[in-house]
Formats: sequence, C-alpha cells, structure tokens
Amino acid sequence: MERWKTSLLRSGAALRAFARRFNLPEEAIRRLESVFPLRVSPHYLSLIREEGDPIWLQCIPDLRELEGSSALLDDPLGEETHVIGPGVVKRYPDRCMLYVSNACATHCRFCTRKRLFRHTTPVSELDLASAIDTIRRHTEIRDVLVSGGDPLLLDDERLDDILSRLRAIPHVEIIRIGTRVPCTLPERVTRRLANLLRRHAPLFVNVHFNHPRELAPEAVRALGRLADAGIPLGSQTVLLRGVNDAPDTLRELFTGLLKARVRPYYLFQCDLVYGTEHFRVPIERGLEIMRALRCHVSGLAIPHYVVDLPRGKGKVPLSPSYLVRRDGSTWTFRNYLGELCEYPDVGPTSGPIAIRCDYPGGNISVLGIDEKSGVVRLAPDMRDSSDRWFHWDFTISGAAGRTLRFQFPDGWTCLSTLGPAISRDGGRTWAWLHPDGSRHGPANAFDYAFRPGETETRFAKSFPYTQRDWDAFTARWRGRSDVRFGVLCKSQSGRRDTELLRVPCRGDAAWLFVAVARQHACETTGDSVMEGLLEELLSGSSEGEWARGCAECVFVPFMDKDGVEDGDQGKNRIPHDHNRDYLAGIYTSVRAVKALVEAESRGRRLFFLDLHSPYIRSVSKSSEHDHAYCFGCPDPEQEAHWNEFRRNWAEAQRGGALVYDGSFDIPAGVGHDLNLAKDRERGLVGARAWAQSLPSCFLATTCEFGYSLCGGVFSYEAGRELGRALFKAVANTMRTHSASRSPT
Repeated sequence: MERWKTSLLRSGAALRAFARRFNLPEEAIRRLESVFPLRVSPHYLSLIREEGDPIWLQCIPDLRELEGSSALLDDPLGEETHVIGPGVVKRYPDRCMLYVSNACATHCRFCTRKRLFRHTTPVSELDLASAIDTIRRHTEIRDVLVSGGDPLLLDDERLDDILSRLRAIPHVEIIRIGTRVPCTLPERVTRRLANLLRRHAPLFVNVHFNHPRELAPEAVRALGRLADAGIPLGSQTVLLRGVNDAPDTLRELFTGLLKARVRPYYLFQCDLVYGTEHFRVPIERGLEIMRALRCHVSGLAIPHYVVDLPRGKGKVPLSPSYLVRRDGSTWTFRNYLGELCEYPDVGPTSGPIAIRCDYPGGNISVLGIDEKSGVVRLAPDMRDSSDRWFHWDFTISGAAGRTLRFQFPDGWTCLSTLGPAISRDGGRTWAWLHPDGSRHGPANAFDYAFRPGETETRFAKSFPYTQRDWDAFTARWRGRSDVRFGVLCKSQSGRRDTELLRVPCRGDAAWLFVAVARQHACETTGDSVMEGLLEELLSGSSEGEWARGCAECVFVPFMDKDGVEDGDQGKNRIPHDHNRDYLAGIYTSVRAVKALVEAESRGRRLFFLDLHSPYIRSVSKSSEHDHAYCFGCPDPEQEAHWNEFRRNWAEAQRGGALVYDGSFDIPAGVGHDLNLAKDRERGLVGARAWAQSLPSCFLATTCEFGYSLCGGVFSYEAGRELGRALFKAVANTMRTHSASRSPT
C-alpha cells in the first residue's frame, strides 16, 4: 500500500490518541461528529504544538460549532441552486466546478462544504459520466475547476481518467485542481502524480495554506515537485480569527509561499458557514491587514482580498481606499506611509465616438456615426421580437464638449414623453432630459450637449432596472428568517435563476398574495413599484402587520429573467411572449408561477397583481400611457372587489408624487382589454385572464405604470411610494373581506 494511503488509514487512530493525550471530552466529540465528522492526518496533527494554537483551531472540534446565527448557512455560496448536472456547479458564465471526491485528508472546521461530509458516498461512475456529458453540452464552459472534497485523494488512475475526459472536450481550455493535500498530506504528492498532472497542461493547481507553520519541510518539498513539473501554483487563504488575523502572520505566510514558488492569489473573508461564527474576522480588520501589507512586501506576495457573496452572487474584491479626493483633473492619494500625494490626470479627450451596450439591460443597433455633422443614427435591436418595439439602453464615450443629435428611424416611436433617461455616473443615478415634466417633441430624435469633462454618458428609454438593482434594494433583508430568498425556477436559457422572494404568513394564511413583474423584459417601471409593495409589507405599518398575520406573500421580480439581463425587448417574442403563455406554457417561469399559485391558493383566497409598463408615451387615442391604471374583471363578484380596491388605492395615493385616481382604468371588455378575446382565439392567454379563471381568485388585475410620466414625473423613489400605496390598498381590501370563507 502506498505510504499516503497508510497515513489516511491512520488518521482516525491518530486523532483518538490525540484526544486521550489532551483529555478532549468524548461526549462533546460525539456531538460534534454528528454535525461534521473528525479527520486529521498524522502529518497535520504533528504540526500542533499546544492546545488552542493556530493549527489546533483549524482541525480540532470546538463546541462553538454547534452555535448558529441567522446570517450563517449550510450552503453559504448557494452551490446547490447552481447545479446544472450531477456534481457540476456553474456560478459564472464561462466556468464551472466539478465535484469528483467527498473525501479530505483533514477536515477543516471552517469548511464551506462541511454539509457534504455528512454523506461520504463516493462519486459514482454513472454520476461522473453524466457530469462530463453536462460539461460537453455546455459549450460556453472553457474553464473547469476540479474540486471536492480533495481530488488528489483519488487514485492516480482515476484522476488521470477524469482529466483525460475533460481534456478531450474541445471547448474546455483550462483545467484547475483545488487541493489542500500539499499542506495536510504532503506524502501524497509523488513524482508520479506530478508527472501525471503535467501531461494534462494547461493545468493549474490551487493549494490552500492558512498559517506559516503549515509550510513545513514536507509541504515545501511537495510544492517543489509540482513546480518542478512545470505546474503553475496559486494559493488561497481564509482569514480566520486566532489563526492568521495579524499582518506579521500573513506576511510570513505569503512570502514563504512565494519562496516555495506559489503565488498567493486569494485571501478569503470567511464564508457564512453554519458553526463558524467564532472564526469570523470583521471586514474592517481585514482591510487594515491589507493596508499593513502594502509596500512592506512584494506585490507578488499580496493576494486579492475577496468576499464570496452569499447565495452564489460571486466574488467581489475588497481593497483599502487610497483616494482622498478629486479636484478637476488633480487626484489626491494617501500612500502607505500616510502621506498625501497629488497626481495630475490627463485631460478628457473627445472622439472618436464609441457606443457600447455590453452590460445587463443594454440594447442598441448603431446604424452610423457622422463625426463631422454630429449625427448618430440608431435603432433598437429587435432580436426575436416580431414587431418593432422601443427598448434601448447604451453608453457613449468620446463626445466630451460636443453636441450630438441621436436619430432613430423615421416613423419609429423610441422616446418617452420626457425624452431619454440620462446617467452621468455609470448608471448609479438617473434623470430625464426634461425633468420639469415638459413634453419632448419628436418621438424619434433628441439632441444632447456633453459637458467638457463628460467622458462617458449612458442613455436609456427609461430608468433601467436589472438584478443589480433588486439585489441592492433587498440587501437589508437578506439573512432574516422571516424573509425568504429563493429560486422560482431556472430561466429559459438555464443560465440564470428566476428569483422568488417570499414573506411567510405568521399564522394560518387565509390569503395568498402574489405579485409578478417583467412579463415583458423592457417594462422597467413595475419593479420600482414592487419595491414599494415589499417595503410596505415589511414596514411595520398596520396594513403590513395585518397582511403578515393573514397572508402568504410571494414576489417574482423578473418573469423574463434572461430578457431583462440580456436587454431584449421581450414584447411580441416569436412565437409569443411570456404574457401570452399561460395556456401553452413554453416558458419555465410561467409554468412555475402557475404551479405555485394553483398549489398554494387551495383553501385560500388569491389576490394576484401583474405589474407592467404600457406604451412608451401617450398618443392622441390613448392618453392613459402617461398614467397609472389597472384593468377590470369580467366576473361580477371580482369586478366589485376591483372597484373597492381602486377606491382604496386612490385614497392611499392621494398627495403622492405620482397620481392614481382611477380615471384611466380600463373595465373588462373595453379598449385594450378587447385584445384578450382576440388572443384567446389564437390560443394565447395572459397572466391576468388565467388568474381570474381560478376558483380561488378574489381579484386578479394588471397594473400599468407610465415610463416617464405616471401622473407625475417618474423616479425610482416615486415608483416605490406608489407601490407602498398600492400595497395599502391590497391589504385594506383583503381585510374588509377577511371574515369571508376561503374557497376550496
């Protein structure tokens, strides 16, 4: 038997002897093993010098692991919600993780994946074959991280087979292996293993070291074997309280890694794993440590300090701020010694003009740019929409100090009543070309004078709203047990999650309240209103508290998730769009919403809101497009509820920045509502009509909110205020009928 396998077999026995030596309580050990089994390799155990030292803390159980908090999770990175095949997790557009092992040489007590070690069944050949096939089918994947457990605990033959199958996939360019073996079981890294890995280049090995003492001579020799084989080595480190939360400790570790030919790559803020609160270090302390390292060690020895955000939202870098202020073209910085230093920047340039839309929600077709005349000809990119529509969103640079005319095709209506929405700070804040509410003249052209220092400006047909906005708004409630963030389903492409937010009823729910938005990707205003619905529900107001005691509340902000993020029109898709799909059910989100509502409304009364935006501006025959309005119900009882709801909404919104008074509402069988009958003849049914047909339906209506004018000048804040009034109306209408018997 190979020496490293003998060491693995001795792991349990060595730990028991260690427990006797240090008088570890057996009852506590048994309790902790039921949560996260114990394993420490003889080599790693030998690095412990005394009870409570940095090596001890990482591998010896602690009763504090049984303690939790509302912020800590079993699956902190949301890996299980990003599974695309057996053992394949895809959180980024072009890469994935492949789980090939459930075993580690040492069980780190802060492990992000400790949930997986409760079941140590080896990965089967059937699952592995299915996983490889999944990667083969996803041609966008170019980078595969082979992970576990620890892949290097597989036999050489098994590991070679897996790497060979991955290398045979044409679109897989890079293979990475994540391992802690050089640190915890260095005898596993044989020359034979190093030569095996070399055959599969380009292959990178990411090792894991947390303390300088882990760079024992055996570990350094193991790293040397890999480096001698030409394998690029990077290291990740987790910032852990009592282990390495001091600049001197990390300086010694990172410079030691560099001497061992390992590039320190990541310093991770500790993940929000259940039972690891005692390991967590405040982010501010992490930034202080990074500030202390800067310029005191080589830049090669300084890793990226990052937070891997909860629920699979990705890694974000953290860095001390050295910028003090900016005064025109002069930037003032504070260096590592604390000295203030000025840096004169190069002045802004104009031209050549460049236009891009490579960000969530972006959309434009550039038909031509005439630098001399200053005319930019544009059109919305229709993609799979069968009829011309008006969504566009682009960023222009190289126009500082110039006045340009933006011209859309003749006969197209592409501008709102207030003209374009404009952002000069990368999309963080927005304003209208005519913020005073005056009507913009042509519906297909606008002029804009760029300021001398205006190097980049973003224009859009309305105030944009994408996943980034929703995440920023809802961040205040993440981690609360009474607000549940989940996934309705995968998006149509399978590349994204269609998010669902649920506020559970505190008691026996007699009502089911459901609000959905973005059936058409371009219709941005409904999400600001949805923010207001949620804010009022959780505000502690009498209406919110009543609803939380009587209703299960569900919010789906992006029905057409792919369209929202990709910047599609979403309206009049071929063969039909999401809001004509409630009979055919070709879209994953529509099927999922139908299943949820039909299941959860049994024994309850259903209040269903479908939030939309109308046409981009009012026209002579349809003045309602610059207002807030809703649609009536063909059923007389539901129509009575609708009229009561309208009165409550108008009362709640009285005096608000936007106007709702019911005067633009559309009764059943009138105006735009006549389109329902035409659609049904073609086999097309919308969300409102479907919900109204359910036996449980108390009221289902579509609410429309003008893009720029909505009875007042639209803004994110004004939309949120309107949404709060809307929820008051919902709650007050339900409360009036709360004594009525729920349908069966």
